Amino acid sequence: MGTFLSVLGFLGISIGVILLILALFKKTSKRNSSIIIAISLVLFIVGAINSGTKNTKSADSKPAAQTEKKKEISWKEEINKIAKLNGSPTDKYDAVMIYAKDYQTNEKEVKEFTKEIIKEYKTKKYDADITNDQYMLTNIFKANVINRYIGKVNTPQNDFSFDFYQNTKYLYRGVDKPGSDAVRANERQMEKALKKM
Repeated sequence: MGTFLSVLGFLGISIGVILLILALFKKTSKRNSSIIIAISLVLFIVGAINSGTKNTKSADSKPAAQTEKKKEISWKEEINKIAKLNGSPTDKYDAVMIYAKDYQTNEKEVKEFTKEIIKEYKTKKYDADITNDQYMLTNIFKANVINRYIGKVNTPQNDFSFDFYQNTKYLYRGVDKPGSDAVRANERQMEKALKKM
């Protein structure tokens, strides 16, 4: 399309210049030829920009066969990387939430994550070592992925994972302590959700 506009603009400029020269010799109005030149110049510039952009893209991009496939990093590796960062628990939590926001999952993985966080809750491990960055961030990640996947639908699975997420998040960030009123209230909600599953 850009090449077509450029050619059309170039032809228009040429015709406009010829008409302008004829108007000078005949001593007639030069207005029409000036308008033709102006419109043709705009077409030429727009066409040149469009065709230039297209050529740049095709020159910079590699053919599909030569494009290297990036090594996919597993979520475990990503959580491990975040856990090792210097920074406060809140900084690490924020980094995990950014990662979780774009994480692509499926129903099978969500079911597996649900089983795993239920196990952590039932064995009371989830609040036993709240300073263990990797462990806490992993639980936060799993619960958040479950909630995002299920959406705003109230299901026992979603309700459980939401309260688990709340407790894990606040315990890890130091907002609550194990056994606090808020933690116990969320645990009561988790128990209710477990009974419905």
